Amino acid sequence: MSRIALAADLRDAARRLRSSPGFTATILLIFAVGLGTTTAVFAIVHAQLLRPLPFAHPDRLVSLSETSPSEHNDRYEVSLPNLEDWRAADRDFEAMAYYVEDEVTVPSGDRALRLPSAEVSAEFFRTLGVAPEIGSAFRGGAGASGTVVVSHRFWRDRLAGRTDVVGRDLHAGGESRTIVGVMPASFDFPSENTDLWTPLVVEPWMRNRSVHVFRAIARLKEGVAATRANAHLSRVAAQVRQRDRGADPDHGAAVRSLREAIVGPVRSGLWALAGAVLLVWLIACADLASMLLTRAARRKREIAIRRALGASRWRLAAAMATEGTLIGGLGGTAAYFAFVWSARAVSSLLPPGLPHGPVVSGGPAALSFSLAVGLASGVVLAIAPAILLLRHGRLLPGRDADTARPERSLVDVLVITQTALCMVLMTGAALLGRSFLRLASVDPGFREERLLTMKLDLGDAGWRTRSELRAFASELERRTGTVPGIVSASATSRLPVSGGDSQGDLTVEGRSVSGAPPPASFRRILPGYFRTMGIPIVRGRDFDGRDAGTPMVAIVNASLAARCWPGMDPLGRRIKVGPAEREPWLTVVGVVGDVLNGGLADGVRLATYEPFTQRPTETLSLVARVDRGSEASVAAVVRAVRAVDPRIAVYDVAWMKERIRQVLAPRRTYTVATGFFAGATLLLAALGLFGLLSSAVNARTREIGVRVAVGARAADIRGLVLRWGGRRLAAGIAVGAPASAAAAEVLARRVPGSLFGISPSDGATFASVTGLLALVGLAAALVPARRAARIDPMEALRTE
Repeated sequence: MSRIALAADLRDAARRLRSSPGFTATILLIFAVGLGTTTAVFAIVHAQLLRPLPFAHPDRLVSLSETSPSEHNDRYEVSLPNLEDWRAADRDFEAMAYYVEDEVTVPSGDRALRLPSAEVSAEFFRTLGVAPEIGSAFRGGAGASGTVVVSHRFWRDRLAGRTDVVGRDLHAGGESRTIVGVMPASFDFPSENTDLWTPLVVEPWMRNRSVHVFRAIARLKEGVAATRANAHLSRVAAQVRQRDRGADPDHGAAVRSLREAIVGPVRSGLWALAGAVLLVWLIACADLASMLLTRAARRKREIAIRRALGASRWRLAAAMATEGTLIGGLGGTAAYFAFVWSARAVSSLLPPGLPHGPVVSGGPAALSFSLAVGLASGVVLAIAPAILLLRHGRLLPGRDADTARPERSLVDVLVITQTALCMVLMTGAALLGRSFLRLASVDPGFREERLLTMKLDLGDAGWRTRSELRAFASELERRTGTVPGIVSASATSRLPVSGGDSQGDLTVEGRSVSGAPPPASFRRILPGYFRTMGIPIVRGRDFDGRDAGTPMVAIVNASLAARCWPGMDPLGRRIKVGPAEREPWLTVVGVVGDVLNGGLADGVRLATYEPFTQRPTETLSLVARVDRGSEASVAAVVRAVRAVDPRIAVYDVAWMKERIRQVLAPRRTYTVATGFFAGATLLLAALGLFGLLSSAVNARTREIGVRVAVGARAADIRGLVLRWGGRRLAAGIAVGAPASAAAAEVLARRVPGSLFGISPSDGATFASVTGLLALVGLAAALVPARRAARIDPMEALRTE
């Protein structure tokens, strides 16, 4: 096609769109909503799953982890002895490194900040293939001790962006360190918030093969596949199990790409989100196709005249494709600007914990995607009606031009497809919504009302010996006990529900357990913890002044007591938690109610509590129940802690209700997003049915007029139109019901844990969705039905 003809077609298409402002606005609105939403999800998926990692040759970077089939865990942290054995038998790796994510306290004026950090081995930066933009990385050996590498963000915000920072001292983690390098702004490993990297100091307790604390990475040699390295490392792990009796009996090794290790935990959820938005776009395309098909049918007279004047089928098809291109280009542009306009709102809905941050913004990738999908959709949706018209349409003008059977049948199929897809998405949204509500109503085992929490790090402030830590705890109890408005206060080494849990193998005196010992969580707590949290003591006593020395004591939860001593009195019995060869016996002095220490969806675990005074820790989480949930209460408690020692970093201050909301945030995000998509598809499906019935009423005006003329009542005409719509709605539901059941099964199988306390084939959910879809379909059909009932037979016959 010549450029002159193309320009003429473009002008003709633009004129045609300008002459139909309602049609054009509706088309662009559908593009903005449907494709704009799709572009937003594409931007999220691209940022989290598709963007290359900012390292040299990222395809050669892998993550090393231990596996435990009995615990269904293939991402176990690695013990140091295992790492050393793997390194000794290595033949596939160019470099190997390991690290521990941590937080350190950094003084800032009269306060102390708690910043994310990582203790890393000497090969860490070389393995990743990234060098500092200022200074250098660690050098191995004793010379690295006392040094630190800082992030670009820390250098910019805390060090004023000075270029002479190398060699300066930085007080971090309770000691003075020398800054040796500043990382580039793009470097965000192991987490996007990491500000400091310090050399890893191996403690004696880390050399136990059953202590798993390290994350490990490696760079494959040129030409070595991850599958080959995985097979070799698995064989090495099996040899270690056979050789060393201290090795965990079912632990293996796994090598996976670093990208998979980073994005794997969120991959299923994001792809499920992408699948949901794809349904939205398909339904929007069905709406667009219906509108373009109806518009094309009304152009039969024009097309017939152009054919009579000598226009070829190819020339006519090219003209319609040009119009589709223009529509697609405008639609893609509208969708991109709709996405940019809503990007901030979309970012606020994203859950915390995404690997590359909860931020969505426009850019070349999103713009290219929006324009490409818009143009392709516009051309395809314009070409399809053109082919139909040119193959089946009677190109001579006639009174049945708008009622040709091929077009009507195709529109019927589109409406039925819309309804079926809508039902699939609505069912998924309803299942996720009910699942979320059930999870949100789970009893955590304690009372979260007016329960204030905050974390404290004592070690970095110089409180490290047992006597110092006990002295701090005593002073903290005294100070918080005098704060007006505090009903009760205590502290624990780890808060419940917030994710993560400290566990060790459980050993019960006088009882043997077949197979691997069951794990039990452990916490070190101050007296009054159960009273403050609202956890009932069902037997025995709380910790008190008798528990400062020996014997070592513990309180267990009801599930542990029932499992270890069914029908017996647990008081006075002894247990160990952790490596049996070095852990002391703990005498049970009490039994408390079950608490969801791990997470709301994790269920109750075996749990133990030990007095802080017997084995104090350098990190504590303060819990305080106050009489008023106000900011003044928060400030009063923080002042009481800082009155003990202003060098202590008080961080992550939050009400327990807020922590539970944060735990639920990822599920809430996916539920809200899916619900939004379901609402959009319901609206689009209603519009599709409304358009179908409106066109049908227009096309059959004469028939309706004749029916009225021979005695049909208004109710008969309304019933006739409602039956037209009802049949198509019923057909859509009949197709959508089994498709919804299949999609729900796939969701439950591919995204484990996505449905909590509800079956994928829950009958009440399917009935509710069917009822809602039928109700909305009826509402969409009422307007065309009422319009048909008001048709004047004389006017209709005269018009025809």
